[in-house]
Amino acid sequence: MQYKKIFYFLKNLKNIKFNLNKKKIVVFDGECFSDLKYTIENYDYFILEDRIHRINTIYISPSIIYYFFLYLFLVFRKYSIKVIYTVALIKSLKPKVVITSIDNSINFFLCAKVLSKEIFFLVLQSDYESGFREIEHDLKHNLIYRKNYKDLLYIPNFICFGQNDVDGAVEQKLKIEKFYKYGSIRISNFLHYIQKNNIKLNKTLFDICFISSPGVGVNISYRDDFIEEGIKELLKFTIRFAIQNNLKFVFAARRFENTSAFKSELDFYKPHLSSKELEFLILNINKKKNRFSSYFALLQSNVAVSNASTFLYDKIGLNEKILSCNFSGSRIFDFPITGICSMNNYNYDDFSSRLKLILNLNKNEYLKMLDQNPDYVMEFDERESVIQKTRKIIEKNF
Repeated sequence: MQYKKIFYFLKNLKNIKFNLNKKKIVVFDGECFSDLKYTIENYDYFILEDRIHRINTIYISPSIIYYFFLYLFLVFRKYSIKVIYTVALIKSLKPKVVITSIDNSINFFLCAKVLSKEIFFLVLQSDYESGFREIEHDLKHNLIYRKNYKDLLYIPNFICFGQNDVDGAVEQKLKIEKFYKYGSIRISNFLHYIQKNNIKLNKTLFDICFISSPGVGVNISYRDDFIEEGIKELLKFTIRFAIQNNLKFVFAARRFENTSAFKSELDFYKPHLSSKELEFLILNINKKKNRFSSYFALLQSNVAVSNASTFLYDKIGLNEKILSCNFSGSRIFDFPITGICSMNNYNYDDFSSRLKLILNLNKNEYLKMLDQNPDYVMEFDERESVIQKTRKIIEKNF
């Protein structure tokens, strides 16, 4: 595996630069630039690529060489060469702020551990984390996370969705120094986009939006035979309900159209659907053309249905109606709020009754039937966006 990474690195390497200009902001991992584009607009920033396949330029300067060997011999003897180089690069850039929305990056954690006393490190949550409770489950069953993941995790400043994430982090004894309960940067980006482009949403365009979450390989990853089955069955239930009740249905695809990933997404569901259900699905796909496509489907629907998705958090955070259905049998995928918004009994009649009730309720009636306020899982401030609040944090630390 290590040789493969080295091969990709050498294959992609195109430039060696010997000059390095100081930057006030370092964006850690270019994968998150789309999340942070509006937040860092008009600032002087540097995108630090962290993934081997994205690194096409390396920087060599006297300061980088100095810090590299300083940390190599004095501090980081057990750290990888890549992490030591990244720390040296950040030191040489002399930023005031290092920011990312990749909230599970071990390399970010390691850099923050060394440099956070002199540089402000900030993470914005981008995906739901089951209130971090999934970590404990995965470590216990020797699944996705490294055995020492909790020891490595260190976030000095964390912009999270809501109190659910604070409670989970405290429960799991994670090393997160300061929380800012601001909500979702992605929903903030979408609302900024439509306002900037003077786009009006039609709140009654669809009755039901099914948020796709194809779990290809999830059964193997979690060593559970029923997770994928539950996801497929939920789509089948939803299509059946929409057809029976002659409702306006939209399938919010996860993958970009005309890609092999999109084909794999549809292939995941196809064997579980009848020919009539498959035809209905294909006729009602909201194909993903850009990063905001799914939000248009989500926020122009009466109700959003899915098993476990950040989009459910986004929608309920706006005080809109959702139905989260966990048919897997694994409690780590349960929605943090109980009441009318969530269910886990695997039965079509119960599903149909619940969804019919939700569709017939107005928002105020629906919200009264939750056991907690939506801001428990997702904060939302109409007066000041996550973008604006984050920019204030950045400016405060310049």
